[in-house]
Amino acid sequence: MVWWLQREIYLRWGKLEKLRNVEKESRDEEKLRNVERSRDEEGELRNVEEELRDKEELKDVEELRDVENLRKVKKLRDVEEELRDEEEELRDVRCLK
Repeated sequence: MVWWLQREIYLRWGKLEKLRNVEKESRDEEKLRNVERSRDEEGELRNVEEELRDKEELKDVEELRDVENLRKVKKLRDVEEELRDEEEELRDVRCLK
């Protein structure tokens, strides 16, 4: 009878160990999935950050273009004003002749 109890304990202990191993493997697999999910989320965040940086750079480039265009417009206005002044001087000179 004792051998039967020992055998039963041994078998149940083996089943318990198998269950523990399966449980541990399940936890390890879940941890792996969590790590992979975290990596995917980090990758997505990096992509979003890059897109935002690109948009900011584009915005900066557009602002620089706007500033350059404003400078060009100012130069053109200055040149136009100089031309008007010269035309007036020429008219004055013609009138004096």
